[in-house]
Amino acid sequence: MNDNNGFLTRETHVGTVILKVSIMDGLVHNVSDRSELSRINSTRLDATLRLVNLALEHRVHIDEIIGQLEGITDEPIWYKGRMIRSPEDAIADILKEAIKELDDPVC
Repeated sequence: MNDNNGFLTRETHVGTVILKVSIMDGLVHNVSDRSELSRINSTRLDATLRLVNLALEHRVHIDEIIGQLEGITDEPIWYKGRMIRSPEDAIADILKEAIKELDDPVC
């Protein structure tokens, strides 16, 4: 789920979501994309990530961002023992994995 370049991946029904979560000083600062999705789904993911990054810039707590994305359902699939419901749900799952080692992530 984490390749050697720090990117985290999740399979969805529309392709592979591949993200890098930048964390500095215990804060999530940016989420960048290297996903392999169709054009329309890539555009949808790009729009969602722009809003995630905007929320991060305005110091919205990461748990609030995850809560808004988690559970959005399109066509769920199982990926390595986890149900991934949509590309948005995959973003939430990746963010949860990225922050699981932080004590109290602010954003």
